[in-house]
Amino acid sequence: MGEVLLGAVALVAIILLVRAFVGADPKALVKALRYVGAGALLALAIFLIAIDRVGPGVFVASAAWGLFTRGHIWPGGWPSYNFPGRSRSTPGQSTSVRTSWLEMELDHLPRLSLKH
Repeated sequence: MGEVLLGAVALVAIILLVRAFVGADPKALVKALRYVGAGALLALAIFLIAIDRVGPGVFVASAAWGLFTRGHIWPGGWPSYNFPGRSRSTPGQSTSVRTSWLEMELDHLPRLSLKH
């Protein structure tokens, strides 16, 4: 009788979790899963280092850092993207190359956003 009651409670819990998952905001869900995953990996790394498995612990800690920072070395990218002496091109500037095999035009306007 206890097993049936425990199974019914587990079924209701699973149904509620699935409904919450379906109704969740995808951006918030990804952000939460990323932070929970990074925290779980960090806890595993601390456990591995505590039981004197330093090599695997450092590997798992680096995986946690990568998950936390979305694969960047620094959380928002490098600390500064404006290096001295770096030339910035003006909008609308482009370079064209034409050969017998290739015709290409390179637009110098950067289109990537470095902010998250």
